[in-house]
Amino acid sequence: MATLESEIRDALLAAGDTAQRSAAVAPLVAKAIETLPIEGFSLSYLAAPGLISPEYTFGPTKHSIDNAASPMITSEGIDGSFLSSGKLLRLAQAVWFGEVFIPKIWNNPEFRKNLALSTKHLDTVEELIWMGAFWHTSIDHDSVVNAYKMPGKSTNIDWRFRCVMGELRKWLNVEVKRRNSDLEQLCPGGEELSKPFVGISQKFANSSDDEINVAAITLYGSDPEQLAARADKWLRQNTVVDCVVLWNEGAGKVSSTALESNRHKLEWLRTFMDAPIPTGQVPMLIRHPIDISRLL
Repeated sequence: MATLESEIRDALLAAGDTAQRSAAVAPLVAKAIETLPIEGFSLSYLAAPGLISPEYTFGPTKHSIDNAASPMITSEGIDGSFLSSGKLLRLAQAVWFGEVFIPKIWNNPEFRKNLALSTKHLDTVEELIWMGAFWHTSIDHDSVVNAYKMPGKSTNIDWRFRCVMGELRKWLNVEVKRRNSDLEQLCPGGEELSKPFVGISQKFANSSDDEINVAAITLYGSDPEQLAARADKWLRQNTVVDCVVLWNEGAGKVSSTALESNRHKLEWLRTFMDAPIPTGQVPMLIRHPIDISRLL
């Protein structure tokens, strides 16, 4: 009988990961599934020409075809990838990042509670994915804070940490938003994402010269460059946010923007994310499923 660890390893191999990385990551993922615990975990496979994508279930969510009560398509009336099932490669990446780089946060009971809760699981995984986007540069490991409350604010941003590259040393305050309702426009008759920036600005206080306030937004159907143009207007009304970074999971596209007064902060941010200017490649840990070769 196959063990959970061997199932995970075989799934990573089927998705095209190397034997070395699959063997290193599989026991960590199996451990996380069992100890969090992730209820109702099961694997399935999506296949397309040249692509095999292992997915997993993680417990009940509000997303179900049974919720489709009207012709109007909503994310609650559809299910599947990024809604009621997750991408195993993304979970493996998040587990590796948490176990290796931020074990204190990873093992914090409140953080683990959110990761195990089916209604918060994918959002919490996405927070780790975005955190990993900066890690291959140079984050001060001891500086990382999860659920950080900025001065005078009543709700938390997701991350605060210090990046250091040579003489460039800045604090990053990062709020992550996973816009799963953006999947609606991929369905016939579905509508475009109406409020891509809601629920962000009220969490930020004005940044100092050595800080960068970042809104990190994951999309599924929208074009990041088109939303970056919309973000310019939003930034003029919400000046506490310095930079917006938009990542389309399905298309593998990234874009970023800032007001002219904060272009220097956007340049710093792009340096930390190792992205060419103006719009470059997706950061390593987002672009690749798992990148641990230099650590083995």
